[in-house]
Amino acid sequence: MKNGLVVLEDTEGHRDLLREAVDYAAGTDAELYVLSLVSTDEFDEAIETLDAIRSVEDSSYRSDAILTAARNDAEEIANDVLADFDDGVRDEVTISAIAAVFEEGARADTILEVAADTDCDHVFIVGQNRSPTGKVIFGNVAQQVILNFEGYVTMTTE
Repeated sequence: MKNGLVVLEDTEGHRDLLREAVDYAAGTDAELYVLSLVSTDEFDEAIETLDAIRSVEDSSYRSDAILTAARNDAEEIANDVLADFDDGVRDEVTISAIAAVFEEGARADTILEVAADTDCDHVFIVGQNRSPTGKVIFGNVAQQVILNFEGYVTMTTE
């Protein structure tokens, strides 16, 4: 593995997945990217909140603030997980936090775009337990990533 992308949320299942990714990266001297995804709905809601708090004329400032907060959250989770490892592993593994906004129905596309942009050859993702009918109606992000990513995918479920 050259670079790995860990799609991260603040759940124990995602933390477990990150632990596995860190173990793997330590053995391969790879860089890990942790990705925090923000839906357009969450993004728009955060913009409205910022607007209510204060008047910010520069919309790029608001966008940057929201993505910075998401990156900081991912970085904090990564640092918490790294604290569980000994100094040797922490010294071996480089983790960079990334945040991206995805449109409804395009979560998998965003993950694939970020993986390509960061030159990742391995994606770590937590899948959802859905019924076959739910997969047909709503799709399955992990399945879309597995089918469309040209590299290795490690998937776990919550």
